[in-house]
Amino acid sequence: MVIPPGGSLTTLVPRRLGCNPAAAAIALQPHGCFIDTLSVWSYPLIAIPESHVELVSQPHGCVISTVTPDGLVQTTAMWFLYEDGKIKFSLIGHRKKFRNLQANSACTFFLMNPTNMSNVIEVRGNAVMEPDKDKAFVTKVREQYGAEGPPSDGPADHRFVVTIDPSRINTIPQ
Repeated sequence: MVIPPGGSLTTLVPRRLGCNPAAAAIALQPHGCFIDTLSVWSYPLIAIPESHVELVSQPHGCVISTVTPDGLVQTTAMWFLYEDGKIKFSLIGHRKKFRNLQANSACTFFLMNPTNMSNVIEVRGNAVMEPDKDKAFVTKVREQYGAEGPPSDGPADHRFVVTIDPSRINTIPQ
């Protein structure tokens, strides 16, 4: 395998295998390959086009699609946040969408401008999930949509920040 300039196995292999770096490391170890998970290199970033940054920066509802264990698509309307050049959203650990992403990190973000249906963005990629222990991220998302404070999750509910690592972005207009 040839690693492109600016790339590393930690990011290239998961894109090819459709899984996260930890899963790629486990898959490759029996074959004598080792992945430096602390690598500072990254695969070249696929960025949201400037033409659509304003759209994703607004508090519009989006659609997030994941793949169920039986291969069907599961779609949910969600709130999201465009932060640090990435699409992010919040999930509770016991929800179906969270379990889908644990089993298969492939997902799609879709957003249509509510005042101009010819202004659309679709982001296909893999989800990276991190704990939101203090619920700071979900609180920030809620503030963008006019809700105050953290959500009224139960004491046993664990929140996660889900960031989409894009592999393809489609826009209208292009």
